[in-house]
Amino acid sequence: MKDLHKILFLLIALLLTKASSGQEISCRLTGQIIGRESNALILFRATEDPDHDTMTFIPINDGKFEYTLTASFPEAYFLIFQDDLELGNYRYIYFFPENGTTDFKLYSKADVDKDEIIGGKLTSEYYNYFKLNKYAYWPQKKAILDSIAELEKREEYYNSEFKIQQKKLTEVMAMSMAENCIENDHEIAIAQTQVVQNMINKKEHVTQKGRALNDKMDSISVLENRHRIDYIQNNPSLVSYYFLIQDTQDIEFRQGVTESDIKLIAPIFSEKYPDHPYTKMMAMMLESLLRIKVSEKYIDFSAPDLNGKYYKLSEIIDGKFAVIDLWASWCGPCINGSRSLVPIYEEFKEKGFTICGIAREYKNTDALKYRLEKEKFPWINLVEMDDKNQIWLQYSVQGAGRKFLVDDKGEILAIEPEAEEIRKILSERLNQ
Repeated sequence: MKDLHKILFLLIALLLTKASSGQEISCRLTGQIIGRESNALILFRATEDPDHDTMTFIPINDGKFEYTLTASFPEAYFLIFQDDLELGNYRYIYFFPENGTTDFKLYSKADVDKDEIIGGKLTSEYYNYFKLNKYAYWPQKKAILDSIAELEKREEYYNSEFKIQQKKLTEVMAMSMAENCIENDHEIAIAQTQVVQNMINKKEHVTQKGRALNDKMDSISVLENRHRIDYIQNNPSLVSYYFLIQDTQDIEFRQGVTESDIKLIAPIFSEKYPDHPYTKMMAMMLESLLRIKVSEKYIDFSAPDLNGKYYKLSEIIDGKFAVIDLWASWCGPCINGSRSLVPIYEEFKEKGFTICGIAREYKNTDALKYRLEKEKFPWINLVEMDDKNQIWLQYSVQGAGRKFLVDDKGEILAIEPEAEEIRKILSERLNQ
């Protein structure tokens, strides 16, 4: 009888645990807007893309707003002012929904330091972390930013070639935005944007003095990011789990953060939060970190074409040298990169080479249909609609796209190679 009571007690405890873990969170958002005008705030999960994902509008009336958010899990969310989003220049106002009320006092951009977000334990933890770290590293960073501003004022920060390319970009963008612009104006603007971005990516846009200041800023960023990694490891919570998600997504830009850090720390969180959506997301990103690198095998997936027919990537490319071309109809640099592959495809398609294009699109495929009709890319083109198959997450790609060259055994030979690099490799391997 004693054992029976014990079993019943354990069963009841288990049922209560399951019931509580499945209970929805109801968080009342209230707020006051001070010193600025806007018609609405827009609510997103922090793992969503403000430029593409579904928007929840929260109207602002007489400088106040109110909304009840129902969530299945406590996780990071943010608000964005609608007018800022439309201008493409916005700031994230973070919070973590918990039962009860989260109250916001939001100021103009000039007074953003006055913002007050008062909510539950997780929201407090999030903002306390940034208060502590801002004061730890901000004085050094501000001194460098002031020096950069002084160089810019004296026109000694950007080098002469970059200034020429920037001026060209301003001119062609004005042409492409004019009412009487023609299609070619858009194409010129896309190409010039690529030129400017390439200079920035290769750090060829600044003078020697500018580079010295940038190097100092990079050194501080390494210290700051190492401090953050230590915090994540020693303070496992849903806040630090979100920090880990961010660092994993942006690892190529997080100076001082390594794959070893992520692989060491991630199991701490997956064990503590096995049913949280972050854990599934982290598992996919970890696989990407381990496998999406030169000498490893590509990750297989399935996606449909514009007619709805599903293809498995391996069925298209196995046994051939191939480019896996992740792109988007709204990404100028991606389109330019795909165009540069057309002559290479024609040259090597009979020698064991192919290309599979996968376009990252949102809401509808109208723009993709137009782009494919215009470009006439001669290879199979699939579509990843609204990130349904999580292909970009699996390949650890932020933004629009990236290209991967693989060999006939599926091994990745190059990540984001230029067209001439691809031609050189194919010439060496297929012209035998």
